Amino acid sequence: MAADREPRTWIDVSAALTQRAGIARYVRGITEALVKLEPETFGTYSHSWTTPGTQPFGVAHAGTPLTVRPWRVRMLAGHFFRRTVLPGRDRFGTFLATDLAFPFGAPARVVATVYDLTTITHPETHSLLTRLNARISLSLLRARQHRVVTISHRTAHDLSRIVGINPSLITVIHPGVSDAFSKPSPPHHEVSSVLSRYGLETPFILAVGTLEPRKNLRRLIAAFQQVAQDGETLVIAGGKGWGNEADLEDQYRTSKRIRVIGFVPDDDLACLYHSCHAFVLPSL
Repeated sequence: MAADREPRTWIDVSAALTQRAGIARYVRGITEALVKLEPETFGTYSHSWTTPGTQPFGVAHAGTPLTVRPWRVRMLAGHFFRRTVLPGRDRFGTFLATDLAFPFGAPARVVATVYDLTTITHPETHSLLTRLNARISLSLLRARQHRVVTISHRTAHDLSRIVGINPSLITVIHPGVSDAFSKPSPPHHEVSSVLSRYGLETPFILAVGTLEPRKNLRRLIAAFQQVAQDGETLVIAGGKGWGNEADLEDQYRTSKRIRVIGFVPDDDLACLYHSCHAFVLPSL
């Protein structure tokens, strides 16, 4: 790409390339939409990306082979040593951080994304390292006076009240709905095929989320066991996370009334949404 065609805005797409759950879907969706609108404006950046010359979203791509933990440490170190640590990216105009990891200095503008403040409001649901990283990053975000995008008014309020970020720097942009989940009802044979693949029968209640403490899944299971009607099944779809919840799939592998079926691809998940008797979101 010629120097005069260098993208003005770079998007951190690390989550879309290295994860599969909710934030990965969000990052993938927003990147695809922005690139489709103005492909010459945007480039992508990621950690853990080691295939030179590959363009995962069809636009200019830069990256580093560092995995997530060393990458976060390096980003934080850049702030304390007051220098950028994004090799060759000094010409960034704007950097859209889709996580609480953003570079020091080099980009003229940084826009950081904050999904929630559960690391502060519900610290027991996160690991010590995650809590420490979030607190440092939020303090830097406030000190640097960067713009912030958040996905709810609740989080915007918490950022102002708890973290002390100027409300004028915060913009609320609600997530959209990807095409996989906005299509008309899938045909009956497709739904039947998906249910058969996972060994499910209707009626069932559906919950979706990574198996980790803040999804509150053990309390959901306890409540279901108290109030469920005969013939009803609780289906939990989500990949393994951490904490005691991570072993739910193994614990309920042979259960008939509580089914923990692991990560489910979008097309299959859309069928489960359409065929469930009810959907429940018990997240803390």
